[in-house]
Amino acid sequence: MKKLFLVSIILTFLGIETYSQQCTSCDNTVNTGQYSSAIGKNTVSQGLTSFASGFGSEAQGFYTTALGFYSYAVSSKDIAIGSSVMASGGKSIVIGAGEWNSGTILTNPVPRSLMVGFNSHYPTLFVSESPSTAYFDKTGKIGIGNITVPEAKLHLLADEEEPAAIFIQPYSWENNESATLLLGSLGSNITATKNEGMRFYSENDYIFNNGFVGINTLNPEYNLHVNGGTFTKAFRLYDEKMPPKEGYVLFSDDLGNAYWNDPNEFSLWRLNENGEDIYRINGNVGIGTINTYGYKLAVNGKIITEELMVKHPVNWPDYVFKKGYELKGLKELEEFITNEHHLPEIPTEQEVAENGIAVGQMNGLLLKKIEELTLYIIEQQKQMDKMENRLSELED
Repeated sequence: MKKLFLVSIILTFLGIETYSQQCTSCDNTVNTGQYSSAIGKNTVSQGLTSFASGFGSEAQGFYTTALGFYSYAVSSKDIAIGSSVMASGGKSIVIGAGEWNSGTILTNPVPRSLMVGFNSHYPTLFVSESPSTAYFDKTGKIGIGNITVPEAKLHLLADEEEPAAIFIQPYSWENNESATLLLGSLGSNITATKNEGMRFYSENDYIFNNGFVGINTLNPEYNLHVNGGTFTKAFRLYDEKMPPKEGYVLFSDDLGNAYWNDPNEFSLWRLNENGEDIYRINGNVGIGTINTYGYKLAVNGKIITEELMVKHPVNWPDYVFKKGYELKGLKELEEFITNEHHLPEIPTEQEVAENGIAVGQMNGLLLKKIEELTLYIIEQQKQMDKMENRLSELED
């Protein structure tokens, strides 16, 4: 930046020094302004104390300078340096190059500003006018890209389909040298190195005013959305509308929204009216397992108890001893056992392995078989008694 200003000052000074000299090596030049000078070929100096040099350059306004190939200084005190460039804002400066053959002229129409660009209608660098004050103690703004009204001290505007990026590159990234963006002070910055990655430093707080923050996600749905695990030494959840009290526990709804509640009022476990029995509302209990297979209680392990009470919901098989019960014949029973290898109504070995047994139901079936066996024995005893009586008659 300093070099660009220095070049323009030197060239301007050289032009002023030649005002009083006669033109040398001139061809088709025009001097119409008072104290003006045009040198080179096809150059024109029209304004008061204006200066044109090069080929086809024109210094049209008062106190203007046009240097180069088809450079135009139009308004008062404009300076145009380069090829196919124009300064027209008044006290404006343009440095660079358009493309004459295609009619592309880099033009700076903004008063009291500097525009630099090459091979384009638009600037690559723009320096705005400083704000007017009584002490002239303010400075202007800088635009990078096609921006002539910078909104900040440094305003970058990318071209279409070009990423708006700032690349801060250390001399040797491979040697773990850092790239740093300072914000406000030396203690507040963003620093990146190859080995450590990116670090954020602040002399005070980190505050995000609006929007959501996502970690390992491109679509955060909450103020802080972490797609992965978190590790912390402390955790505080506080709702001013529902402030927690000592002893409160953390609850969650079916969407994972957490909140504090009094365990005596909202616990899933309840005491009965006598305060002796505890039970769980609307849920199953697993001990040693999270899979209860749809049962109210699932235990993955052994159970020891002094007594087990099973309240069977179906009819107890006393109906076996009622009149009209059809008992299978022994011949039919033998055929079933020979073919199926288990008693009728009793689950097979495979069924037990896959589904287990229902204690109450199985005890009912076993009792039924015992009762049927009892009937078989009674019937056999009757047959034996008949045979004994017949033998006794034969002996007599």
